[in-house]
Amino acid sequence: MRKLILASVVTLALVVAAPAQAAQTIMITSSGFEPAQVTVATGETVTWTNNDAVTRQIVADGGAFTSGPIAPGRTYSFRFTRAGSFAYHDQTKTAQKGTVVVRNVGAGRSVTIAASVRATVLGGSVELSGNVSGGPQTAQQVVVVAKPYQGEGTRTAVTTESDGEWSLRVRPRIRTEYQVEWGNVVSNNAPIVYVRPRVQLRVLNRQTGRLYVKVTALRSYQGKLATLQRLSGSSWVTVKRVRIGRGSVARFTARLPRTARIRVIVPSAPGYLQGASGTLLVRR
Repeated sequence: MRKLILASVVTLALVVAAPAQAAQTIMITSSGFEPAQVTVATGETVTWTNNDAVTRQIVADGGAFTSGPIAPGRTYSFRFTRAGSFAYHDQTKTAQKGTVVVRNVGAGRSVTIAASVRATVLGGSVELSGNVSGGPQTAQQVVVVAKPYQGEGTRTAVTTESDGEWSLRVRPRIRTEYQVEWGNVVSNNAPIVYVRPRVQLRVLNRQTGRLYVKVTALRSYQGKLATLQRLSGSSWVTVKRVRIGRGSVARFTARLPRTARIRVIVPSAPGYLQGASGTLLVRR
């Protein structure tokens, strides 16, 4: 039997193994490193990709590695052969900092993690599950490390059942990377669970076609364009585009047929996929 643990955290899945040399990628952006902290196993390679428009340079605070200039679109890789915590910064933007945590890998031991879905709507639940092998299986503590987009990471402990299996149910709030740890055994990659904002569509007045839209997310959608669509045959056609106002809310009037099935689409935003409301059948 599996234990399901509810957590109001962000979610995802990944497949992990103990000894690994797979690459962990960190994006260099104009606002900083994404993610700002990664955990890898000894022997694993970390690659920094410069997504900024200017040349950047990675320098370890303790002198363990130095990248040299990294032009836009280029990468720098470093293989970590010893355990420890390696803080680093950007030589050109010294306020931007990151950390690579390197752990020893237990010989013959492994831990896995997978997610029931790869994307969900804000507030929807996702089940993470996996197992441990190569050692004791009963009542083992597995730690799931969540790394939300531009947010503080969280650590959630889960206890395995007699067969070494574990499960954790979480509710993602924004795009999140996950790693899993079992003692000194860590995952060798960090898959992502993607999140869509919750979009509410209501009819305020059927006769005049007065509509209400609200977008719920961790960040404001004020100023973004929402697209009202109606179903025509088997295709969705655009009826109107409206700009979302304060509180991520829009109220507007649209010309609709006497009977119409409608929905609203909102664009992707940092940490979120494109969102869509449920469909409404409007009769006047």
